[in-house]
Amino acid sequence: MSVGVRNDRLAAGEVSAFGGAYAYPDFFDWRRQNKTFSWLASYHDTDFTLAGAGEPKHLVGYVVSSDFFRILGIAPVLGRDFNSDDEKPGVRSLILSHTLWESAFGSSSDIIGRAVSLDNKSYTVVGVMAKGFEFPIKNPAPMLWTSLATTLSPGTDIPSPPSAVRTF
Repeated sequence: MSVGVRNDRLAAGEVSAFGGAYAYPDFFDWRRQNKTFSWLASYHDTDFTLAGAGEPKHLVGYVVSSDFFRILGIAPVLGRDFNSDDEKPGVRSLILSHTLWESAFGSSSDIIGRAVSLDNKSYTVVGVMAKGFEFPIKNPAPMLWTSLATTLSPGTDIPSPPSAVRTF
């Protein structure tokens, strides 16, 4: 594990195991057993295809743990951020970037609670981030964030994330 410190309140690092990846249950164990940090969060990038909002769109997004936004000290401007219920198997929660909310959903005020199709799976929109929020800073900017357990369905084996999973 490598850790870089950004001021005295936030540390970021990358964790990789023998094959370059670790399984989500490892992160949940580390977070539960943690006695050093106030909070632990995990995130990794992934690609999504948004359907049902005009022409299908290829989007860059992030799969994040429930504490991700709280650790950064930011909350959605509409709706809520993720909570521990969003990490349960079979739950597919989604937070939209302000840009995606405007371009694909016309800034609809009733977006919260709406079902959205990503990769032919239904996700529930729980929040919209503030205009200009782009973390992690990347080009292209993230268009959405899903909760860590979103890839799971009841009775499904837990997958391993890509090798570049980051924690902070």
